[in-house]
Amino acid sequence: GIRMSEGIFFIAGKNAARPSDPVWIMTVFRQAMRYRASFSVELRNTIRQGIETLSVDDFKSPEVGGIFREILAFEGPVGHVFLLMHETGALSRIIPQFEDLTCKVEYDSYHEFTVDQHILMSLVASDELSRERDGIIGKVYRDCTGTMLLRLGLLLHDIGKALPGDHVVNGAIIAETVCERLGLDEDEVRRVRMLIYHHLDMSELTLHREPEAHLLARFAAVLEDRKNLDLLYLLTVLDIRSVGRNTWTSWKAYQLEQLYKSLRKRFDTPEGALSAQGAHEDAGMPSYERDTLAEDRQRHKKWLEGLAPFGIQIHCEGFHGFERLTVCGWDRMGFLRDIIGCISSEGYNILSAHIYSMPDEKVLDIFSVEPPRLPAIPDEKRVRNLYAKWNGIISGAASAEALIAERLRLYPLKQLRPKQRRAEPRVEVDTSSSPIATIIEIRAEDTFGLLHTIVQSLNKNRVNIRSAHLSTRVDRANDVFYVTDEKNDKITDAAKLQAITRDLGQALCAG
Repeated sequence: GIRMSEGIFFIAGKNAARPSDPVWIMTVFRQAMRYRASFSVELRNTIRQGIETLSVDDFKSPEVGGIFREILAFEGPVGHVFLLMHETGALSRIIPQFEDLTCKVEYDSYHEFTVDQHILMSLVASDELSRERDGIIGKVYRDCTGTMLLRLGLLLHDIGKALPGDHVVNGAIIAETVCERLGLDEDEVRRVRMLIYHHLDMSELTLHREPEAHLLARFAAVLEDRKNLDLLYLLTVLDIRSVGRNTWTSWKAYQLEQLYKSLRKRFDTPEGALSAQGAHEDAGMPSYERDTLAEDRQRHKKWLEGLAPFGIQIHCEGFHGFERLTVCGWDRMGFLRDIIGCISSEGYNILSAHIYSMPDEKVLDIFSVEPPRLPAIPDEKRVRNLYAKWNGIISGAASAEALIAERLRLYPLKQLRPKQRRAEPRVEVDTSSSPIATIIEIRAEDTFGLLHTIVQSLNKNRVNIRSAHLSTRVDRANDVFYVTDEKNDKITDAAKLQAITRDLGQALCAG
């Protein structure tokens, strides 16, 4: 339904456009990318009006996520496409947090542009790196294999500025949820989160004329590998260049180049390789230190130290489009099943979760959740409801299964999540990757109460969940559990593993 004339897309004829179809809209943007085309006024208005009738949920599909990733990874200019997506409202449907940055002014003498303009200008500037005159920057860009990650890092690096507090901390939390919803794998999510959280660090380090060796060693350990260094260097350059017309100077270019070369030496030498290996020594299990932010760890320590005997703490933080629930408690068989039951029975849709076994038989569970629309009550009341439901389970007056059943009776599943299952669930068992735990990986359609179904099945087989990384990528859940038996030993018995796999498969199909 589109024709092109002199580099401009026009609607081909009456009723040719399909602006109420998110995939058609994204396909038009993809073609604009391929042909370096702009839109006619009529097409812009048609797409804008169509998008106003669509919600964020309408853009949550594998097709939309796939086209968006294709645009991010395109080996050619894409900045003009993101400008079009922002102007028509498509960008804030795919990344709802971006809407809060529109026309947001930073009141200082350093930033000349609004936050959304600055981000889009950095993406346009990244298109110019293929013709970069600076030798070192051009070479790093040509050798870089993470174009999609660089562009996504640019798109999200200031996403936390709409919220109070430290924008790099807020941005890293938001970025993890955005990346998982777009369908990035775990390694890609970690790299983008690293870019957001550390996007100011290279600039800060250049304030030291000659950064001390221990600072360089510490920062290299944080970066972990040469690819992350290259991505962060390019993002830092583009960020500075897009802040204002006179912010990028020869002196800043020289300082960053010297810092980059010093850090690169640490990855290009055997000693650097050893330090990178050391950063992954705990790769056999999800790492609390690696997967959490320093600011969060400080709060977690305080919460865990203040945990009453047999008590529980639930902390809620609000972000645009999702909330983060952090649960501290005492480990026992069925703890995860019961807390997930409470969360699900309150109507939350669990987007992702990080489950950690902590010292002194304590547990720390971090959930990213979408709050329910029904009933419409404040977050504080929902948290009080979670405490009340937990106390009911502890006293024996309620069970997780009964709470979820009551939720479904009051708010039937079709009303909550009108989705149809399209693919068979997959359960895979790995007994070789971790020396101390058996790994169970589950892929299934994201449905209400899915995590509770999985954990309940594991508890039925007396499986102890040591740690877990649970995520929703686009509309499909990808959950990885590190488990042991009741004696905390790795599960290797073939008959027991077969029973676990069978029961999981039956529970997932029945759900």
